[in-house]
Amino acid sequence: MRWSVGNDRSGSQLMTLRSVIKDNSYRLITALIGDQEKMVTLPILSGPGKGLKIRADLIGRKDAYFWGKYDRYILDQVLPFVQKGSTVWDCGSYIGFYTLVFARSVGSVGRVVAIELDLRNLKRTQENAALNRLTNIQFLNAAIGAPIGEVDFIMDDSTNSHLPGTYVGGLEMEATWNSSDGQKSRGRIECISLD
Repeated sequence: MRWSVGNDRSGSQLMTLRSVIKDNSYRLITALIGDQEKMVTLPILSGPGKGLKIRADLIGRKDAYFWGKYDRYILDQVLPFVQKGSTVWDCGSYIGFYTLVFARSVGSVGRVVAIELDLRNLKRTQENAALNRLTNIQFLNAAIGAPIGEVDFIMDDSTNSHLPGTYVGGLEMEATWNSSDGQKSRGRIECISLD
């Protein structure tokens, strides 16, 4: 007997069914082992972060962190330049995924400077570093850019807290984020240069 998908519609329905099953599974896992903030702590199963633990939003960020898929291509390009004993700056650490990978890569004689303008995100980076017993990380609550001095920043409950007009992400989303900046809360932060 030979099985085949009859048309594109059947394939699309199968993809939708898989997506629904996956989403419901993540909601169930979060309900069972998530904390009061609906965050789940799981090990990273593959890629450069394999073996590290991370506390993250399994529903909102899907499985990218835990399966080791998150920015895998970027890390595969960057990590050959990260040597034992190096100092690495993670500018915009969010919850610390890159910070964790870099801290393990530079070893105990190296150092990572995790810079994040949103204090809520910096605390998440600190929590994830502590979860992995990484002690070679310096945490800095600041923005990187110009002008040097105190500046406003847009507070966003997702990953996109940023300086006004400096959203970094897909071009198709940039206009959407920039147009909604006026409706979001603002904070003040010290803005510094890397030098």
